[in-house]
Amino acid sequence: MATAMQSDAVESQSAKVQAAPLPGAGHTSEALEGEFLVSWVRTRKYWRVGRFEDPAADLELDIGFRLDKRNETNCVELLLMAGEKTAGYVLLETGSGSLALRGMYIREDLRGKGLSSSLIAIWLSVCLESGLHPSTKRMDKPLISLVLQKLGFVPSSTQTQLEVSSEEHSGKVLIWSLNMDQLCSTLTRRHLKGQGLEIAQTRPAQSTTVCINTTYELPSIEVAKERLSSVLAEKRLSLFARERPAGKEAFGVFFAREIVHLPDFHTLRESRRTKTTTSEADDAETAEAVADPPSAGLVPPLSEE
Repeated sequence: MATAMQSDAVESQSAKVQAAPLPGAGHTSEALEGEFLVSWVRTRKYWRVGRFEDPAADLELDIGFRLDKRNETNCVELLLMAGEKTAGYVLLETGSGSLALRGMYIREDLRGKGLSSSLIAIWLSVCLESGLHPSTKRMDKPLISLVLQKLGFVPSSTQTQLEVSSEEHSGKVLIWSLNMDQLCSTLTRRHLKGQGLEIAQTRPAQSTTVCINTTYELPSIEVAKERLSSVLAEKRLSLFARERPAGKEAFGVFFAREIVHLPDFHTLRESRRTKTTTSEADDAETAEAVADPPSAGLVPPLSEE
């Protein structure tokens, strides 16, 4: 049962090509020793598309992406993988020429290593490489809002403001607001615990004002490029090219094409779900289609952490 999503499906083989430097981030031009291609990781059902290293935090992680199966909207997960295990990911929703941040997850044992900043910086780098406009959905996590503001994003609304301390207290980040009733109703105890936050009784001596319960926009790409280089200083980031029959394809071209195919893939997946009767031949074709990555490469992850 051939479809546009399944035609010319190939599994990328490990090979060596020069990883392209990212615009505005000169530290990536010689980011890694060796050269690599995009490859399909069959065991975890994702595309391995890059490499991230943070020597100061002793981290060496693969960058990948896959369809987010928990959302009917056109969402993908941009992953950081430590071997076969997920170190963290950002959830991204695709739109017309945009890639919107919806949320983030960092594995508990890796929190406090700066991965939140790194993941958002990688997302922004992917947008720049692919020609997609970075935006966000409503952000309700103070630490994500803090990173976004550091990268030059501005809140659409300043109705819910709070202070985020630059220092930790007993391993938790202190937050404070002039409107404590609003703060306590916005961030429940469960939210505070999950984000490693603690409400301070007085305003921290050193803090930054951030806004939550709002979307964020990026008014200046040039400012974002400058700040991106600062966030990724002393770190190593590389995004891979992909081998195609016609030659090597830059990461940005590959990723943008994958995003365009998302609606078609959702239609295909829904048709499989609603199919109630199939012939043996149809069953065989469906099994074969699921076993190999479609040309767009975005298949539901079959296992999770």
